[in-house]
Amino acid sequence: MICGGLWGSRNAHRLRQAPRRGQMAVLEGSSSAVLLTDAPEPVRLPFSVCLVRCWQEYYPPAETRWTFFSVQADPDAEEGYRAAEFDAPDGREVPLPGTDARVQVLQYVLPPGGALDAHGRAAPPTVKLRLARGERWTVKLLVAHDECPYEQLELTDLYDDEVDWLRAGAPVLVLQRPEQQVRDYKGVLAVLRDGREVARKTIEVNDPLHYDGYHFYLAELGQAHGRPYAVLNVVSDAGLVVVLAGFALLLGGVVWRMWVRLGPRGGANAPEGTP
Repeated sequence: MICGGLWGSRNAHRLRQAPRRGQMAVLEGSSSAVLLTDAPEPVRLPFSVCLVRCWQEYYPPAETRWTFFSVQADPDAEEGYRAAEFDAPDGREVPLPGTDARVQVLQYVLPPGGALDAHGRAAPPTVKLRLARGERWTVKLLVAHDECPYEQLELTDLYDDEVDWLRAGAPVLVLQRPEQQVRDYKGVLAVLRDGREVARKTIEVNDPLHYDGYHFYLAELGQAHGRPYAVLNVVSDAGLVVVLAGFALLLGGVVWRMWVRLGPRGGANAPEGTP
């Protein structure tokens, strides 16, 4: 156990010029062998880690229907705009809050998979809208997408021109996905060595991939320029097997000393003729 502890220590890793722990950032569909550590220069592993795909899974929402908002510019507001949520049941014309316009949902169409997508999120709908202001009206399609939590529609068609629309506060109709709690973070990792895939696993926050003495933990998911990425915590387990083997030998020695050896010896030393 002592040898294993020494082999896995910080100084032993430094002598072997092997990283003890660090982080990797990998774009979905890409691979990397670069490990960021406390050292001034990044370290290259003798193999590459490919992020095949990554995703989040969600708890079911209380309401699967996306929410409508009326958003307008407001210089006096803290964020520079004001937003008002409103209900728009199918087929009923309702006023657009903060404006003299009206909106009617003609059709609210879900994708073939139903109200929830494969990861438990409220599925993105396609909404056919009738927008009206005074005698002027128009019909628009608002198409939501998986990658974006909201879609917006500028109401310029209801005004004489863009200047007239800006004077009115540049009203925008927003369709937003309902908020949901994240249940789990997952990613599929593949290890590439000499151009061949040598390991693959679906990892979670506390269920890492183990390869060549390293554990790859999923630490963070995000997006960069529209592409998903994952941050991996990489931890070396050098010496762990030796420590576990030493612990097993220690337990085996205790069992041998206290039970196995005492049993036969006790029988041999027992007085003859003892009933």
